[in-house]
Amino acid sequence: MAKTKFIKNWNKTTHVHFKKNWELAKYAFLGNTINTLSLYLDIFFLNHLVKNPEEIGFYGFALTLISGLRIVTSTAQQFVTPYYSEFSSNDKQILKAFKKSNKIFCLTIIAVGVLAVFVAPIVIHYLFLGKYDNSMFYFQVLTLSWAIRSWVSLKGPFLLAIGYVNVAFQIALIVLLITVIPYWYLVKFYQIQGALYGQVFVAIVFFIVVNISFKNVVNKVYKIQQD
Repeated sequence: MAKTKFIKNWNKTTHVHFKKNWELAKYAFLGNTINTLSLYLDIFFLNHLVKNPEEIGFYGFALTLISGLRIVTSTAQQFVTPYYSEFSSNDKQILKAFKKSNKIFCLTIIAVGVLAVFVAPIVIHYLFLGKYDNSMFYFQVLTLSWAIRSWVSLKGPFLLAIGYVNVAFQIALIVLLITVIPYWYLVKFYQIQGALYGQVFVAIVFFIVVNISFKNVVNKVYKIQQD
């Protein structure tokens, strides 16, 4: 009898925890999925709208290099997520932790971005004997788009730490809805150049939407607490 009661209570507790965790996980999953789709819109459009395999190859090599920079961003996000969560119950501490880590990361973005723009072309030229020199302009512009997106990338883990995972999902969805048609237009009529500068356009929209959403959440949270 006691065993049956224990199993029922355990099942009930498990169900409650699963339901609660899924409410958070579904927004994180959907947000990440949409954000990835938004990030790689250029590949999808290029495959369907551009018929210049040589230039696509140069652009693809530039994207391969950019994936290394994106690892810097994702690693920083993974590192600060538990760091912010540790202070989630202390408002002053979590804001202090965010400001400090965000400042360090922004300086890191500048340093890595400058090195990438000026050093990578030289290294690639000597490593591949000039074979991918035509990729370097693409890489430099894509580095700019990476820097713009990364500048606000730690705000996502902050929102996660204070329980606003749904906002990260909303940001990803808004950015995709705003950018998908203009991006398609750019690639259709300006081909590779359209895809390239479309990445910068998406990054700028992402930067603006994240900043507005972040500011609204922080103002809302602290207004409630002050009231």
